[in-house]
Amino acid sequence: MNKKRKTGRLAALAFVSAAAAGGYLIYRHYLPKIKKDKEPAKYPFALVLGCPNRKDGSMSTSQIKRCECAIDAYQKGLFDILVISGGAVKNDKVEALEMQNYIEEHSPVKIPMIAETSAQNTWENFKLVSQIIQDNPVLIITSSLHARRSAATAAHFFSDWNVITYPEYRPKHILREIPSRLIYIKLEMQKDLAALKEDLQHVSNASADELELQPLFDESLIPESEKD
Repeated sequence: MNKKRKTGRLAALAFVSAAAAGGYLIYRHYLPKIKKDKEPAKYPFALVLGCPNRKDGSMSTSQIKRCECAIDAYQKGLFDILVISGGAVKNDKVEALEMQNYIEEHSPVKIPMIAETSAQNTWENFKLVSQIIQDNPVLIITSSLHARRSAATAAHFFSDWNVITYPEYRPKHILREIPSRLIYIKLEMQKDLAALKEDLQHVSNASADELELQPLFDESLIPESEKD
């Protein structure tokens, strides 16, 4: 009995280990580690990803930190034009405009800015901004916690990008980011499975067409005497 229990425990442990390893590989595939340049080159554009104001309408800590990070990056000569993306997601405050006003009031130098005011999430941030600046090199400015998902999304829309961040380890933001990453992975897996299904359908249709075009037998092999 003890031997059976031990075997069962080992089998369960092996299953859990395999599942954990598989989950980790899936996670790393869809949310790969960010490869940052030690000294980012100057970019024609930088993108600040918006985040909501507080419930009372005041600027949130995350908004201020992202704005300050953008001001610092501009003073270091890391970009030419700043794009701020974010609509009115959780209240009537348009994130991009709120953050643009903050930068105008607090930056010691004038920063050229473009406000994208419709995006409702990270995917839309990149989608809508790519329609404005096209596939130009872009420097992404966000929190360290948000950076990996942002970088993975950026790869869908830009061929040349980099990320600079400020540190973010507050528990409430960690708890918010975990489901967001899981949702991102789920959506990406669904898209990949749909694409795979479509590819298999094309292969299946092509194979069926080839079979229809092939003769059942090769008439050249029939002796002349048998053809009449």
